[in-house]
Amino acid sequence: MEGFKEIKLEANKLRKEGKYEQALALYKQCWDAFRDECNEWESWGYAYCLQKLKRYNEAFELCRESYKKNPEFAQNKNLYAWSI
Repeated sequence: MEGFKEIKLEANKLRKEGKYEQALALYKQCWDAFRDECNEWESWGYAYCLQKLKRYNEAFELCRESYKKNPEFAQNKNLYAWSI
């Protein structure tokens, strides 16, 4: 199994390339296996992919959870609003 850093970097790369389905699988892997290491950026990347794949309810729930942890994170606030 790859480590958190490698999975995170690959997920970010795929997201930036617009390969949301592939990136989503990696973000989910990070979230499930390395939850304590994930920060607001991993949460945002995960929710962003969900949003792009029109999985709005899931994106909304993830944004809500992230907002509770860091209400000042602007990128999450914007995505949270879009998810609503």
